[in-house]
Amino acid sequence: MLNTYNESTPKDFELDNYVNTSINKACSITSWLHYLEHTNYEPLLNYFGGGYEICYMEGGAFKKLNNFSSIYWSIEITEDGKTNDIRVHKIHHTQYHHDICVFSVIDDVTYNGSEYIVENIDHFLVPPIHRSIDESEVQNFKPIIETGSFCHMVEIIFGDEKIKWLRVMEIDQQKILEIKNIDGLYSIKPDYGLMRDQIEIFLKKI
Repeated sequence: MLNTYNESTPKDFELDNYVNTSINKACSITSWLHYLEHTNYEPLLNYFGGGYEICYMEGGAFKKLNNFSSIYWSIEITEDGKTNDIRVHKIHHTQYHHDICVFSVIDDVTYNGSEYIVENIDHFLVPPIHRSIDESEVQNFKPIIETGSFCHMVEIIFGDEKIKWLRVMEIDQQKILEIKNIDGLYSIKPDYGLMRDQIEIFLKKI
C-alpha cells in the first residue's frame, strides 16, 4: 500500500502527479522483486513473492493498479559502444477479473524477425481474502491481457559482465512495446529503436 500524503508535500502540488510518483516507485520495487524470483529465487526462499498488488489512495478512496506489466530485456554493448542483440525475455502482468487478482507470465515466445509470437501464457488466479475461487470461475475464466502501465527492466551487458540496470516507466501509455491480441493469439511487438535511444541516453550519463 502506498502512502500518497506526507507533511512535506506542497499544498499546490497536484495529487495526480504525486500518486504517479508513488506508483512509479512501487512498480520499480515489484519489478525488481520479480526479477530476483526468476533468477535466484531469493524472495521465494524468504517466504514471500509470486505476485504483488499495488494499492494507492486517490480521492479519499483506495484503488488498485490494474493492467500493470513488468518487462525484462537484455542488451549487449559492443567494444566500440554500440548497442547489439537487444531482446525481450519475460513479461509479468497483473490485472483484475472482477474481484480476482490475476498474475500472468509470458516467457515462452518465438521471434519471427519483427515481433515475438507468444506460445504460452501461465495464469495464476488469486481470490480476495474473504472467499475462495470455485470451479465454475476457473472454467469460465477467459484471460484478456490489456496494456496499461509498463515497467521496463533492461539488463545492460558488456562482454561477460552485467554493468548496469536501466528502468524505463510508461504510465498509461505504451510506445516502446505493444502487446497485440488477435482472437486470443498474442504477440509482442517491441520498438527497438526507441528502446535503444533510451539506453544510449542513459549510457552517456554514466
